[in-house]
Order: sequence, then structure tokens, then C-alpha cells
Amino acid sequence: KKASELIEDGDSVLIDSGTTPLAVSKFIKHKNVSIVTNSIPVATECADFSGTLALTGGDLLPHSMGLGGPDTEKYLGNIKVNKLILGTSGVRLDNGLTTSSSIEAAIKKKMIAVADTIILVLDHTKFKKISITCFASFSDIDILVTSSDAPIDVIKEIEKYGVTVITVNLTEVLVENK
Repeated sequence: KKASELIEDGDSVLIDSGTTPLAVSKFIKHKNVSIVTNSIPVATECADFSGTLALTGGDLLPHSMGLGGPDTEKYLGNIKVNKLILGTSGVRLDNGLTTSSSIEAAIKKKMIAVADTIILVLDHTKFKKISITCFASFSDIDILVTSSDAPIDVIKEIEKYGVTVITVNLTEVLVENK
């Protein structure tokens, strides 16, 4: 919800595959925006919204229900968006953001290249996971939205790269949603 507040009417928004970008999509589908996604679940979630919705095309990656491969990269190479809602499988303090698939890494790199503002969304558990393929350094990210349970030493290190970090207190969220 907090990440969705960074999306304004009139924005063009690219939404990555993954559970956290999907959660963000639920809160922006009422806005007057254009959405592009490689995520089948995001497209399904936003199918009834009144803005523009486009799927990238490409090969289905069953583990993420995202689209990837050369067709996806070609599509992404032909667009430009204001904002990217980006997910990650893990964080390496020495390298940056990681994912478990080189196909997904290539798509995420392309997404970063076509967006003006990169908004990374991840929960605190991703800071304890490391996947094999690095797709971005922290300097590629503009804004990080995460839970307040994220390790403070890692957050402080990421801020050194000029990243604006927004943390959300999970207890407050749970109370707010009751």
C-alpha cells in the first residue's frame, strides 16, 4: 500500500512479476494510470480496472507466472515508463539484487533500463535470501519500500547509494487492516 502512494494519476507503470509487486498492483488499479506487466497474476488482478493494461508477451515462466525470453525483452525495448515496481528474490550486500533465473535477471535489467524511477518492493525476509543471479546494484534503485523488520545495518548500507528507503511498521499495517 505504501509503494502505491508513490504512483500518481497519469503515470505509466511497469509492474514486475512476483508476490510483492502483485500486492502493490491491488492498490493502484483504481488510479488513472497505464500499466504494463510481464506478470499473469498482475494482469488478472488489474483486468477490471479502467486504465490501460498491456502484457509484454513472451514465454511463461511457471515458477513466477511471469513472461520472459527474447519476445519480452523486445517488447520492453520499445517502451518507456515513468515508474517501475520491481521485486527481487534476494539481496546481496556485496553485489545488489538477485534472482534465481538468468531469464528473469535479463527481464529485470531491461525493466530498469526503460523506467525513469525504480521502486524496489520487498519484505524483510528477502534480506536473508541470496539467489544466484545478480541483476542490479543498489545504485540502480531510486526508492526501496520494505518492512521495518529489515536489518537496519543493510538499510543503512543501501542508503549510502542514494536510495530513498521507506519502511512500514508491520504491526501498524495489521491494526489498520482490521
